[in-house]
Amino acid sequence: MTEHQITNVEYAAALTTGRAQGASELRAHAVHYIPERDAIEIVTNREGGFLIPRTWIGALQEVPTEELVKLEIWPDGSAIELEERDIHISVDGLLMAANNHVGDAAT
Repeated sequence: MTEHQITNVEYAAALTTGRAQGASELRAHAVHYIPERDAIEIVTNREGGFLIPRTWIGALQEVPTEELVKLEIWPDGSAIELEERDIHISVDGLLMAANNHVGDAAT
């Protein structure tokens, strides 16, 4: 395997790019399972959030509800995960799923 060494300048540029993307993209700050609604709540970096029914999230449909309290956010906020089941779901993907279901209901 060939090793690739990056320079301090390349490293600094990558950090700057990552920080800029993180600030401009929708990221999760918190995730909660709401049992009375059987829904997942995502609180975002834009002081808002959304609630999505668990039945709209294929990967979580068969997960027992008592396990859903173990949902966590990736360090960069781009995804939620249920580590014990190796389930990883992108926040953007959840938004798209919600939009698709809302769009289906409107037609």
